[in-house]
Amino acid sequence: MDQNEKEEVFITTADFEELPINAMARVVIQLGEQLIENEVVALLEIIKNSYDADAKHVFIEINTLTLTNRGQGYIKITDNGNGMNREQISNGFLLISTINKTEKLRSIRHDRVPLGEKGVGRLSTQRLASFLNLRTKGWKHNYEYLLSIDWSRFNENVTLGSVSAQLNTNEINIKNMKDFDDIHIKSYVPKQVDDGDFGFTQLNLLGLNNISFWNQEGIDKILGNEVLRLVSPFKKNDSIDITIELTNEHVSNKIIKTEAIDEDFLENASMYKIKFDFNYPFLTMDYSFKPMFYKKLEGKEPRKNLPRNYEENHIPISDKSKVINILEDNDKLRRILKKSILENKVDFANPGKFHGVLFNYNYAVEQQLNEFYTALAREVPNLFENDKEVKEFLKSNAGVKIYRDKFRVLPYGNEESDWLGLTKISQSAGSYLAPKVANTIGYVEINSLDNAQLKEMTNRQGFILDAYGENFLAICREVAFLVYREVRRQADEFGKQYPRISAPNAHEEANEIISKTSLDVKDMLSQTKKIASKLTEEKYKNQLSLFDAEEKEEIINQAGESLIKIVEKTINITSNLEKASEEIKAAKRLYEYSQEEMAPLLELSALGIIAEALTHEMNKSITNTRFRAQSIQKYMVSGLKDANNEKIMELLKKSHGEARLIEAESNSIDRQVRHLAPGFRKRRRTNEKVNLNKELNNIYKQGVIAERAERNGIEIRLIQDAEVIVESSLGLVIQVFDNLYINSEYWLQYFYVAKEIDKKVFNIQLTSKGLVRVWDSGLGIDPIIEDRLFLPFETQKNEGRGLGLYIVSSILEISGSTIRLLPEKNMHNRRFIFEIDFSKAML
Repeated sequence: MDQNEKEEVFITTADFEELPINAMARVVIQLGEQLIENEVVALLEIIKNSYDADAKHVFIEINTLTLTNRGQGYIKITDNGNGMNREQISNGFLLISTINKTEKLRSIRHDRVPLGEKGVGRLSTQRLASFLNLRTKGWKHNYEYLLSIDWSRFNENVTLGSVSAQLNTNEINIKNMKDFDDIHIKSYVPKQVDDGDFGFTQLNLLGLNNISFWNQEGIDKILGNEVLRLVSPFKKNDSIDITIELTNEHVSNKIIKTEAIDEDFLENASMYKIKFDFNYPFLTMDYSFKPMFYKKLEGKEPRKNLPRNYEENHIPISDKSKVINILEDNDKLRRILKKSILENKVDFANPGKFHGVLFNYNYAVEQQLNEFYTALAREVPNLFENDKEVKEFLKSNAGVKIYRDKFRVLPYGNEESDWLGLTKISQSAGSYLAPKVANTIGYVEINSLDNAQLKEMTNRQGFILDAYGENFLAICREVAFLVYREVRRQADEFGKQYPRISAPNAHEEANEIISKTSLDVKDMLSQTKKIASKLTEEKYKNQLSLFDAEEKEEIINQAGESLIKIVEKTINITSNLEKASEEIKAAKRLYEYSQEEMAPLLELSALGIIAEALTHEMNKSITNTRFRAQSIQKYMVSGLKDANNEKIMELLKKSHGEARLIEAESNSIDRQVRHLAPGFRKRRRTNEKVNLNKELNNIYKQGVIAERAERNGIEIRLIQDAEVIVESSLGLVIQVFDNLYINSEYWLQYFYVAKEIDKKVFNIQLTSKGLVRVWDSGLGIDPIIEDRLFLPFETQKNEGRGLGLYIVSSILEISGSTIRLLPEKNMHNRRFIFEIDFSKAML
């Protein structure tokens, strides 16, 4: 008999007594502290309970100045929901962690999916105050119940079972509605009568636990931003209205109410609007760019062919509504999305279908924008008086929030919560008018049925980051990145359609204007001096006839004409100075933009300078190391001849082998250094005759790239149809083909490890026309990025800079060569062949 069998015999045959398992009452307090992050979350959970009870209105009165018989301050929460009967109080409200809400039974009157879970609402009352008085009447019931709970009794000195609540029951006449008029405060909580009956619940929380929280300055804004935004403000809905009356050290009877945000106004005020829908595996993006967006792109520098008035989407957007299959068209998501096991099948963890909207704004202090917002303010004079109030309204509503069943999921969309990674996008991608946390308003809507796999953390501070939660956030972040990408594309298309009028000598024009203005000022001063002298001279000359009308008139006329000329000069000077100022401002804007765009390139330049210096030092070290390794080998060969001891001979042989390895490593490093050397500044500046056949053979069949490919199991196939000689810099040519190989190597390795390809092949073909075609056995180019491959900062590699193909394109331009992605598609229905055209550089 094994140990388990012995234990079974003992359990079934021994005498025993049943002992109850209990807990100290304080466990309720500890549970509340773990499940409820803070006072705001506690208040939100109570409001969710009102929603679950079919309430249409909730009134919250917060008073920190009144001293109650249970302590300082109170919170009174009243709703016109279904209320509770005795069974619901006993088996629901007083039974923590009930399962009825986890079963998602819909509400009886408004067919709502329950939001509250695990009894968090009742524990929230304990989080807020030390004592609870609850008054309620159930819909279609004739009794009113008064429940009292003293939360201070839940301490370490008593067990949980010994603490009880007090319940009073009063039979009532439901026909006498006046008995409950005091419950329905003014217009904030109107009676919700149905079938001649109504229900309600009123929570009186006495003796506030953290009265300093409710007394803090600005608590009204916190309540407005957090509590009232619990309900989605973006659409008029029939869910629930919330009213708060606040009385504390700073305000008295201040009323704060839920208000809807007019989405039409948000759209009219925006630079662009993006709608997106996800229904696994398809992500649909709808883009709408506004005239003001294009006015901002226009700037103040002169451009060619500008239209008089911009029309919405006047720049053609290929596939205005873009549908993306995230498993086929988006390599990034396909790489990072996590899988789960569902019904014994392993597949991507589907978070369920959802949709959202993003609006983008610009708050710059510019006359053009100020006039734009002023015009918007006139459309809603009851809300805004001027452009500043419009901007403040937009700023105060910034953030992209998540709503489940029209109720907010915290902390997404809070001021400090950049859950979409907008900051990273704008900082690393050289963005222009891209979405940022401070200039984006939006929402993502999910629901309990479609997104049942998305679970919130017990403290109500975000989703549980299992496979479903991480995939949901990853898809939303990819939406933000695709928005940025489309903004960049719009800017590029605008620049092509309406190019700036070239003004490389803008600084010279500004100097010329300033110089001319200086001469005008000198001329004006000279004329003023002449007038003054003439007037003085005429004064003495004509003292005797000072009152002669004709002479006086002539002098005045002369002075007047001179003054008119001076005024004209002054106007010209002012105009010239304004023009010079605009030129300088334009140069400043261009400089600032170039600084932002060039920052990553400067970083690489700095690394290049270091590498160049390091290579110079490595050359010396390699030469010395090789010389010493060879010397050591000579000494050892000589020693082996004279050695008699077998152990010494064995050691000398091993040492000789190690010395040869040192020499081999030195030769390998030497090859890599020589491979880099042509790319350094002195060599790079010089054009020479470059035999492409020879250099491609050196790079891909004999050099460091060949060694690297062999180590990684990549086969390089070099096809040469003819000999091609071009005039170019050898260093630049090497950089081009290095970058192309390194780009292929990354994706071949990735797809091979992911078991999406079974072989790793890099192909390069040189034709007689000076065309070089490069392709590999990978999946091809992601359609999402194919139109922006050669722009800076475009990448789908993890931690990639997005500069490789941009550098290739820029280097080729130096010698008049080009690179493009051919339209041909592979078996995966993707474009995959790069073609470099060296024909203009051929000799």
